Amino acid sequence: MISVVFNSGLIQVYLDGQSKITYPSSLSIIADSPEPLRIGDWYFIYDQGYKTFHGIIDDVRIYNRALSEGEIQQLFNGEAPDLDGDGIADSIDNCPTVPNPGQEDIDGNRIGNACDYAYLNQRIDTLQSQVNALIQQFSDHTHSYYKMKASENAMERATTGLAE
Repeated sequence: MISVVFNSGLIQVYLDGQSKITYPSSLSIIADSPEPLRIGDWYFIYDQGYKTFHGIIDDVRIYNRALSEGEIQQLFNGEAPDLDGDGIADSIDNCPTVPNPGQEDIDGNRIGNACDYAYLNQRIDTLQSQVNALIQQFSDHTHSYYKMKASENAMERATTGLAE
């Protein structure tokens, strides 16, 4: 198994789960390349007879982030990848990019709550309402406190005036 990881201008090549070579790339991200992504084909043609890979490529995976050495080893060992580390294999994880070991899905749309923007926006609105209620409650309490203090001060002045 050959794995190639591109991360921050470095290309790391693994063979059978073990890192074999790391070399710098002039690209900061793969999307910066003016060339199309070619798998099994040379970018530069050195010899027309060896332009393409002569063999079988049976499993190609492209991830949206650089895999760690441990994740490459998992793939080599045939273990189901779990990129977010929540103990749920990505193939059955309802939110494979954010850890959510409980697989909560409150609205039943098969997108885990941790990745479900509709659910998250609803929670944000609820929390904002709760914060606003607390602010109002604090404001009302503070207003009542100062009103009470003003009454106490007025009472004290009135009482002091009577004592004289």
